[in-house]
Amino acid sequence: MSEQEQVLNPATVTNREEETPSAVQTEVQASDSATAIAAANTAPKEEGENSSECKDAVATTLGEQDGENEGVESDDDYTQLSLPELLNELAKVVKEELNDRTRDRINLLQSLFNSQLEAFRVKAREEWKAVEDHGEETYEPPYRAEEQTFRSLIQEYKERKRKHAEQIEAERKENLRLKREVIAKIDELTSRDEVKGDTYKEFEALRAEWNRIGLVPQADKEDLYQSYNHVLRHFYDYLSINRELRDLDYRRNLDAKIKLCEQAEDLLATPDVVDAFRKLQDLHSQWKDIGPEMPEKREEIWQRFASASAKINALHHKFFEDLKEQNEKILAAKVLLLEEVEKLVKEERTTIQAWRAATDKVKDLQKQWKELGFLPNRVVGSVRDRFQATCSQVFEGFRAYDRVLRQEGKDNLQKLQDLCSQAEAMKESTDWSATTRAMIELQNKWRAVTFVPRKRRDELWEKFRAAMDYFFAHRDEAQAGRNKEEKDNLAAKEAIIHELENYTPNRDELQSGVEFLKELQTRWFNIGHVPFKQKDNILQRYRELLDKAYESLGVERRRIQVENFRSRVEEMAQGEGGDSQLQRERSRLRQQIQQMESECSLMENNLTFFRSSSSTNPLIQQQETKIKQLKEDIQVRKNKLKEIDKALRAPKQEKTEEKSEENPAEETEQA
Repeated sequence: MSEQEQVLNPATVTNREEETPSAVQTEVQASDSATAIAAANTAPKEEGENSSECKDAVATTLGEQDGENEGVESDDDYTQLSLPELLNELAKVVKEELNDRTRDRINLLQSLFNSQLEAFRVKAREEWKAVEDHGEETYEPPYRAEEQTFRSLIQEYKERKRKHAEQIEAERKENLRLKREVIAKIDELTSRDEVKGDTYKEFEALRAEWNRIGLVPQADKEDLYQSYNHVLRHFYDYLSINRELRDLDYRRNLDAKIKLCEQAEDLLATPDVVDAFRKLQDLHSQWKDIGPEMPEKREEIWQRFASASAKINALHHKFFEDLKEQNEKILAAKVLLLEEVEKLVKEERTTIQAWRAATDKVKDLQKQWKELGFLPNRVVGSVRDRFQATCSQVFEGFRAYDRVLRQEGKDNLQKLQDLCSQAEAMKESTDWSATTRAMIELQNKWRAVTFVPRKRRDELWEKFRAAMDYFFAHRDEAQAGRNKEEKDNLAAKEAIIHELENYTPNRDELQSGVEFLKELQTRWFNIGHVPFKQKDNILQRYRELLDKAYESLGVERRRIQVENFRSRVEEMAQGEGGDSQLQRERSRLRQQIQQMESECSLMENNLTFFRSSSSTNPLIQQQETKIKQLKEDIQVRKNKLKEIDKALRAPKQEKTEEKSEENPAEETEQA
């Protein structure tokens, strides 16, 4: 009598004839990891079968999917938590139920904690090194206590995992022992000399007990099932029981396997391929625990079950191939998002608007990252860590800039308050010219102040502008009456220009001509201010005509320059802030004289090297001419200094004379 053993493969199914009846057993063990599926279908060998010819194609085919569904990316967002917050979150998670989600969350918390701790310590180390003198102080890394607590929590979690694994292993070893006892008891049934009515009931009870016992260690599974099937076959073949009873058991086993075939075929219509694959593994486990059916139906029923299994395996394999391709596309898209964030880190930003735009961009990229979907940790782990760390860099950069900006805002606020105080202090001034310049300078300083909180800046601006408006309104009111006077002064100066235009110099009357021109100059400077727009034009015409008149009289250039400068000095002395202008001009002339004297001394020193040369040497003559011209220019500037000194002494002499006139008795007494 022969029996066929079927070997399941997604592509082919091989049939083999055997002499003794057998039960075809197939099992797929699902991994205890929620994100990793390991499948292994086995077809046990019949007693006496050549082991080299038995191929466990089911285990081979289903096992190809092992490790393809690894832990997926956690949807918990801890990137915005501080170190203490990460520590508190970890303390909660380590107490939760041991599963894949807990494992992924702890891995993510550990990665974020380590990266933040390293960043803080690098920064603290740099700040410590920046201090030049530490004395005997040694560097102490921050967050030592938090780090120790964190490591203790991680160790606690690992200890829980270890104990849990030991417990599961102990349970499986106990299950192995119990199942071996069942095998021994079934084997003992076949050794009885007499078959009693309760023998088959004992057999059924032992089979029920076998099915009740849970999983056994993976390494012992195959041998255990081989032994179990062996004693089953031995019980049916060698135990002298009623053939009708055996046939009844065959029919019952066949019906049970037909139901498994139907359930496997129904799984083909299940939209969730992974769930269908897992359920198929349960069906294979049930198939192994069902006893043998009649030999003539064995090939047929196994072929049906194997065919449905192969189709589900093919769908499962295709699902993960498609998933792998999809994950690669998602990973490529996430790498592009990472590159965009890294570009943002490298950009330089100097305004709050630029920083806000950058953080908004990062938030948008984070949103796009989540919308792309989750990926296995083994695929996206390093990319995700870089993305989160780079996003944190942008946010930390913004926070650092905001801290600096807030401090700058406080400093700038004080500057604006000072400018307001200065403007309010000067608004009553009647020194229109100097105060106008000062007010304009305050406005320039106000515009130069950068960031200040808008609300406070607007409040201070109202006060600042009110002071400005007050001063300029009073200035315009006070100067309104000067317009007519300035127009009259302009007419008077145009009359003097008209006289210069009609004047015909006569060198024979040099003295009278010079006196006439001096008299015109005196009259010119006794005239007050003219409208500002005509000031430069009329002054230029006046100077050109005056220079032309002096040249026509034959007055030398230096004297003309001094006379012109004397006019300019008188103009500065009579203007607003005259002393200040004269002092500035005096400093400028002294600086020029010093520079020119130094240059003249150098040229004379160089000339001594050519003493042995002929005096007709063109180079020497050119150098002597330059020295002579330079000395003349020095003398002109010294004469200008004298004019400035006279102008500066004049007010003091006038005050002395006025004081003498007011106190003649005191003057007499002193005399």
